[in-house]
Amino acid sequence: MKRKQHYLPKFYLKHFAMPNNQLWCYRRSANRFISNINDICRHGSLYEARSSSSHCPGKFVNPNYIENALSKKEAGLACDYEYFLDSCTCQDFSNPRFQKSLSTISQLPGFFIERQPYSIENYREMSNELASEFNDRDVLSENDLSLCKKQGYENELPAMIHHYIVQETIINSDKSNLPVHRFSKALQSLSLFVVEAPVATQFISCSCPVCITLETNDYTRIRQAFFPLSNRYCAVFTKGESSWGGTSMATRSDVATINRQLLLGAPLWTTAFSRNEFPLAKAQTAYELSGCPTPSLCS
Repeated sequence: MKRKQHYLPKFYLKHFAMPNNQLWCYRRSANRFISNINDICRHGSLYEARSSSSHCPGKFVNPNYIENALSKKEAGLACDYEYFLDSCTCQDFSNPRFQKSLSTISQLPGFFIERQPYSIENYREMSNELASEFNDRDVLSENDLSLCKKQGYENELPAMIHHYIVQETIINSDKSNLPVHRFSKALQSLSLFVVEAPVATQFISCSCPVCITLETNDYTRIRQAFFPLSNRYCAVFTKGESSWGGTSMATRSDVATINRQLLLGAPLWTTAFSRNEFPLAKAQTAYELSGCPTPSLCS
């Protein structure tokens, strides 16, 4: 079983890393340190479900079930993501494939938020509660139990529900009734443009890399959001007619402001990172001078 399970995929992390895949990192109230994309924004056995059976307590049920499905989904997202960044570099937005990559950029923030450890832990608690309710009410028929057995979930109702919830919420996140889908649609309804960092400056990012300003305490009523795409580019979503606004060059002050606001406004991040140390150190200083706030998604 794969033990190191990333909640922020490596195809994203590498765009803030050095050529050797190392990057500068910062965690709250800790010194900056150098790490590798293999060793940050991951959690041991994050997506796994442990057995609740007395016959094999603690054993993982259907190990790598979610991890394997995520790998397949990430492969498609990574291709669109790379194409979008290449289009920004080449300033070529005429290919029909660009529209698909544009849609992917609006989906990624929600995809990353739903994969955070605190989200997965909420799903795990929900699974245990539902399993307990199902058992108390005796709602599963013999056919249901037989199907569970065939799929490797005999006497493992909490694990089955956990895998189902995670799969439906993260992997099948294009379903219209899901919160992550509504959040992505809200981003798609905004005007999107990309700002580029000038020479000798860089964007940083963090483990939950989206900073959102809401009109009300409703995650679908977004006034503005920004999402670092790489050390060179940052996507900015603003209220207005849905459209592609192209790219523009940011000032050094703009980049510093975005970096600072990311740490101040991104929800419940644990690790910030960058290719070079200076932009991260500058954002860290501003963040610590502000008292190290820990905003929620609806801040």
